[in-house]
Amino acid sequence: MSPFSATVQDVVPVLPAGIYPAVFSLIEEQTNDNGTFWMWTFTARKDNEDVEITATTSPRITPKTKAAKFLTGLGAKIDVGVDIDFEAYYDTPCQLVIIINESGYSRIDSVLPAGNIIKKK
Repeated sequence: MSPFSATVQDVVPVLPAGIYPAVFSLIEEQTNDNGTFWMWTFTARKDNEDVEITATTSPRITPKTKAAKFLTGLGAKIDVGVDIDFEAYYDTPCQLVIIINESGYSRIDSVLPAGNIIKKK
């Protein structure tokens, strides 16, 4: 065996596909070789555990962008010319629709308003 080796592991999604109650925790501007993007962090509730899950969007808001759709799910009004204070939405309850992408990882498909979550008795 060579001095540098590794074991191939299976992909384990952060969350299985489904809808989870969550809160919006943080947004940060980040940069990589492809340019600047926004990193969104949500804290979802799975059973009795808090699970942090992230998503990226372009650093631009128009009525049709993924960032606008996330903000709408948090209750923001998306009107051209309106300034959005992201920190005003920190800790806002919402629901995350989680899907598993083609690589096997959890992905936030959409952010929905918290609404009335009905629990089974």
